[in-house]
Amino acid sequence: MLRSARGKHGLIVRGSFFDCARHGPTKRGPIQLNETPIILPAANFLVFVAKAPEQVRNRTRRMPKMMSVLRAVIIIIALIQSVAALADSPSFNRPFVVATEDGACYAKAVPAEPLGDEGRTTVYRVEEGGDSVVQSYEWYSRKVFIFCDVDVHGTLGTIAVKFTAAHDGSKANERDATLEVYHDKDLAFAVSTLAIAGKPANVFQTFSRYFAVQSIEPEVLNGRATLKAFTNDDRILRIDLVSGSIQE
Repeated sequence: MLRSARGKHGLIVRGSFFDCARHGPTKRGPIQLNETPIILPAANFLVFVAKAPEQVRNRTRRMPKMMSVLRAVIIIIALIQSVAALADSPSFNRPFVVATEDGACYAKAVPAEPLGDEGRTTVYRVEEGGDSVVQSYEWYSRKVFIFCDVDVHGTLGTIAVKFTAAHDGSKANERDATLEVYHDKDLAFAVSTLAIAGKPANVFQTFSRYFAVQSIEPEVLNGRATLKAFTNDDRILRIDLVSGSIQE
């Protein structure tokens, strides 16, 4: 109810600000809303009542627009985070076959789990009447390079390369291996992400993982197995798969 009385500091008004805004002072009778006192300077009371309706209308008009904008911003942020997380999530492992350039050998990689490197990779030689097993490895990789009948320290042998493109973290280092190179059955050496990147920060960074190399291609030069690596700073590296040397 809008009631007023002369107080020590001004006009004491009992009622609602919104009631004053809608109706202003009235002589037709009391308007019952609440009993919260509002103390206003007596000289400013009429100015307050005259201005209040337009101020309330303006604020009321702006409120739905502000809430709509806020909801839109929240939705956009949530979508961006969802897309980033989805794009950064690795796809599931799958069985596949990869052959040498001349088709004389091929590797069959079969994962044991949807994620990770547990599984088996078997190298076969193509022969009449049935393919024969050349080597078998107790690991899985989504990218495998194989070379059959190539020079391995003076004798013809098989080279298999386990390639790991992405690693958890944000910087290249000596612990994470981009390449693990096998001579016949045994692990000969590994090439770290830092050896490829050259600098810890020279990586392609996603939400929670990094890539030390853009792409890698197999190449046989004069019977010697090599890999050609394209780095994130547009260098081209040639990796000797026998000695482990890296040259630009």
